[in-house]
Amino acid sequence: MAMVKAFGYGIGDIDLANELQYHKVDYLTVAYADEGIALKNKNIHLPIMVMNPDERGIELILKYQLQPEVYSFRILQLLEEAIEHNPQISDIHVHLKIDTGMHRLGFERQNMTELLNHLTSNPKIIVESVFSHFASADDSREDAFSRQQAETLSECHQMISERLGYKPLKHIANSVGMVRFPEYQFDMVRLGIGLYGINPFVEQTKIEPVATLRTIISQIKNIKAGDTIGYNREWKVNSDMLIAVIPIGYADGFPRSLGNGKGVVLINGQLAKIVGNVCMDMCMADITHITAKEGDSVTVFGKDISITQMAKKSNRIEYEILTGISQRVKRVFVRK
Repeated sequence: MAMVKAFGYGIGDIDLANELQYHKVDYLTVAYADEGIALKNKNIHLPIMVMNPDERGIELILKYQLQPEVYSFRILQLLEEAIEHNPQISDIHVHLKIDTGMHRLGFERQNMTELLNHLTSNPKIIVESVFSHFASADDSREDAFSRQQAETLSECHQMISERLGYKPLKHIANSVGMVRFPEYQFDMVRLGIGLYGINPFVEQTKIEPVATLRTIISQIKNIKAGDTIGYNREWKVNSDMLIAVIPIGYADGFPRSLGNGKGVVLINGQLAKIVGNVCMDMCMADITHITAKEGDSVTVFGKDISITQMAKKSNRIEYEILTGISQRVKRVFVRK
């Protein structure tokens, strides 16, 4: 199961989904019905799980044959009512979310009897999978808790399978969980951040980044000692400086917190420090030590400058950096 929610983690969901469909992944996952409908409208035929169905989206889920995550009795009731109002629908495939300890969404173990009463009285509801989510798969200090989560899921899955008379798929492992807990890969794994080449693993892996964020130098300026750079004159120039004005800013997803010496970009193989406040559409970098010209390429993150380092310097996580890239930033997909 491949996660393509949030505009494909900022990479671009349509092109990514097409590539995944070509490689015959089993399922795609989105957060909201609108995301799934957009994929369906672009000839994506894979089963698509919707993680956050709501009252407005239930009818659309039925219409476009999406597969909702059912995590509460309220959602289950909405689904039952929608089926009743659409008798032409032969069945609807759903995914049951079990709360095994993260305490976000999901049914708890004590809900199983009531849940199964609902499911057995509604034969049009087909349980495609029963799943949960590791709370701390990347933290070895919480390994015992992670194992307890997997065991709780297995217990609930067995109860559901026995009562329904068939065995839905079972899954709990996310990107880091599938590596650290291979014994809990079960019937399927959910590949999220790892799909995009971000290494969330404690162990060294061969995963490679798939995304590079590049821009160019718009203008080069000589700044004299004593002058200032950027809004509020935050950066004081102590000695003559050569700066590159770069057309990327916080409206593009380049964090404002990386201004005034905290962030760096890569220009002609060398790191250039961001000087002054990051603007909405631009930022400035010190290239006094770099031979460069206007129009030269600037790498914000990629193979040679880590998105992980960028995230740490901006007090964020990699997920925030990727998903925060504005849709006005052009995506170019290269197939190797």
